Amino acid sequence: MSDDTYLNENQPRPIKVAKELSEDTLTLFAQDPGYVKRWRPRLEGKQPPLHFNFYAILFGAIWCVFRKLRRVAAILIELQWSVEIAAILIAIHVFAISRYDTGLQGVIAVFFSMLLVRIPFGLLADAIYYQQAKDTIEKLAETRLPDEYFVSAVKAQGGIDFPAALVVAGALGVANMLASAFL
Repeated sequence: MSDDTYLNENQPRPIKVAKELSEDTLTLFAQDPGYVKRWRPRLEGKQPPLHFNFYAILFGAIWCVFRKLRRVAAILIELQWSVEIAAILIAIHVFAISRYDTGLQGVIAVFFSMLLVRIPFGLLADAIYYQQAKDTIEKLAETRLPDEYFVSAVKAQGGIDFPAALVVAGALGVANMLASAFL
């Protein structure tokens, strides 16, 4: 008979992990075993191949906020808008596309934004997310945080933030509508 016989089988058992970077702590951080599977070569010190993260390409800054990469999201939004504005200005002034042909301008802006910002970001997204996880776990491991609080701290720092992603999606939608209304 084990010491755990008094526990109800439906109760979750406390998770115990070492205060170090490992598959267990990365699983707690990402809360998605798929990422840990892709990060395994990095843990072993090998350089993994670039992984094509479709969701990072499709959703860009919204994916970043969803995965709690808020600084990266801000940089990505700035880059994306800069490329889109530059593409529209080039389309108007160099290729003499009518200033009033906003549909064609939008297509050109989105094309160049995808080509120059989103696709490269999609290829680097997993590496950026791994680095965020690694830095956060190592910072938490260096603190004097008791072991029983380490697991909850890793979970709180990692994981997803769906409400914030919805807010950013709405804000970007409003910003895009206002931009197209005034351009």
